[in-house]
Amino acid sequence: MGQGANPNTLTSLTGQFFGGDFFNAYGYFNGVYDSRPTTLQSGSNGGMGFSVGGGASASKSFSDALLSFSYRGEYRNFPSGFQGSGTNQSLSLVFTKRLSRRWSFSHTDSAGMVLYGNGFFGSTSSGGGIPTNPFSPSTRFLSSSAYFTYTQSRRLSYTFGGNLFLSRYNYPGATGTTGASFSGSLIYQLTARTKIGGTYSHDNYYYQNNAGTSNIDGGFFNLQHLFGRAWQTTLSVGVSHVHTQGTITLPIQIIIPGLGPTVIGYQTGTYNTTKDVPTIQAGVNYHFGNYVVGANGGRGVNPGNGTFLTSTHTSFGGFISRRLSERALISGNSYFSRMTSIANAVAQSYSQAYTTVTYSRTVTPHISVNFNYMYNRYGSLLGLGQATDNRFTAGISFSTKNVPFTLF
Repeated sequence: MGQGANPNTLTSLTGQFFGGDFFNAYGYFNGVYDSRPTTLQSGSNGGMGFSVGGGASASKSFSDALLSFSYRGEYRNFPSGFQGSGTNQSLSLVFTKRLSRRWSFSHTDSAGMVLYGNGFFGSTSSGGGIPTNPFSPSTRFLSSSAYFTYTQSRRLSYTFGGNLFLSRYNYPGATGTTGASFSGSLIYQLTARTKIGGTYSHDNYYYQNNAGTSNIDGGFFNLQHLFGRAWQTTLSVGVSHVHTQGTITLPIQIIIPGLGPTVIGYQTGTYNTTKDVPTIQAGVNYHFGNYVVGANGGRGVNPGNGTFLTSTHTSFGGFISRRLSERALISGNSYFSRMTSIANAVAQSYSQAYTTVTYSRTVTPHISVNFNYMYNRYGSLLGLGQATDNRFTAGISFSTKNVPFTLF
């Protein structure tokens, strides 16, 4: 495939690249203590729970194509009733093909259900960075994308295509999102260590219940450079032109002592705003000895979900990992995010910060254990006030380590 082709998604599915037909199955069990529910509900005194799950990935290589499938399922349970029980499920398909000496094609489908999300406004894989909804215990998503790459020379290539996606929530009157995004990029290999390029993107988001629409056009200059053998940097700079309009209907919650938060009504407001948002994303990774460190940050646009409106999004974070031995690894990362609505008539802002520390160890070639601590701080929204969450997880997992097999 050309230099501008999308990364091989199979790499992220199996953890490494393989050149034949492969199958991998895995399973795990985690014990969890959480100090706060991950949706807006009563029960803030903490509770114990567990999750059990597993999945499988399979791939088939052809002379000029690659096909892969992946499934993951999980069941969560909190016997104390601290928060609800249910399932996470996701299914994905990836297909890449070299159409000719200069043309290549890639296609990806994914669908699933995310239980609770990753916090009050955690991101899902529903495409377009759509946030989960704090009033909904689960988010259902569907996404399908197709991209073509044309390699004009060893240095110059072009990639263009699009993505269709939707998300739905499971509480009465929820505002789901349906959308599409299209983009085109030029990539030029300036030197052996430096790539430059440009990208144009156009995104459309349509919110259910006549809540409104958001249209986002962006133009960006991209740079990737490798310093020495250890430093890798990326930079994207441009501007996003945003037009968002509609009517917002927000559930209003009042905390009644002894009963917890209860939805008792709705607050409505209209908005129609056009704005240019300077956009920048930057990142750096550094490898030395047994350590890997990195940092990233930037400012851009989050399309929202009809409840939380289209917003400017500022974020930054960093990570560090150290291999303690051939079998043990410890890592930590921190992240801060702040969103401020672009709609002037309905002002919203929200911030979130978290820090995690993880220790993992391989016990046998197929069995590993892990221990994780996460501190999460949520900002205030709709008068609900700020909240903090402490989560401890300990678990064991099993993997067949990608056993070769024949699909067809």
